[in-house]
Amino acid sequence: MVYVKADIDAGESKYSAVAGAELSQLLFDGQVFVGLRARKTALDFAQASAAVTEENIKANLLKVYYQLIAAQKQLSTIDANAGRIEQLLKDTRELFKNGFAEKMDIDKVSITLINIRTEKEKLQRQIETGLLGLKLLMGMPVQETLLLTDTTPELELPKDVLEAAYNYEDRKEVQQLRIAERLGQYNVQRYQLSKIPTLSLYSQYYRNALRNSFNFFDSKQKWFPSSVIGVRLNVSLFEGMARNAHIQKARYELQQTRNNLELLQRSIEIGRAHV
Repeated sequence: MVYVKADIDAGESKYSAVAGAELSQLLFDGQVFVGLRARKTALDFAQASAAVTEENIKANLLKVYYQLIAAQKQLSTIDANAGRIEQLLKDTRELFKNGFAEKMDIDKVSITLINIRTEKEKLQRQIETGLLGLKLLMGMPVQETLLLTDTTPELELPKDVLEAAYNYEDRKEVQQLRIAERLGQYNVQRYQLSKIPTLSLYSQYYRNALRNSFNFFDSKQKWFPSSVIGVRLNVSLFEGMARNAHIQKARYELQQTRNNLELLQRSIEIGRAHV
């Protein structure tokens, strides 16, 4: 901090000026120490969030991909069914010409064929939409052609996989919430330690001048130096209950994170129970 002041004095000197600088170094602040401890946890949380996002993208890619594979297989089945119904319609018409079938039989088969063709068109639109979504997830230009050549895989779970011990900490989502819980604890500590006074070291250096005329920029005139070194203790006496409100809010946020963690664990258990 550097400043210059000049004023008029009614005494022997008409003008006085002071120029100085002040340096300060924080020695103790509870919030700063908590912030330094939470720094690595915040970096870990960012990495965990990126890992969760990457895993979710992969899961969505696989989900859409296998849905499209299943839809293509279903489309082949519909084509086969449509071919059989078309042949049945031809046979029914021939039977009707020879008097072995009624007009109603032709209408029934025709309606069945129309329903199958409608279902096929609906499925084709779903496949087109799914391909666009898959391109979006893959970052693939929409103009490029995407062909799926795989068939529906036969998925088999390893033996006794459901009976084996399950470690929740292997899930990226659980790891992310664990780190968020630690950050929440640091947040509570930060506001709690804000009640503790802060301590800082400071030094000041000043040069004073007294003049009968305004010639402070004359290098021939003298300036009188002075310096101070000290310790400053800052104590906050009253903040209008804002500090307690921040602490309570941080505690609520921490409890919300813990509730989300418990809910995730229950969701995993339910998912395993229905496999």
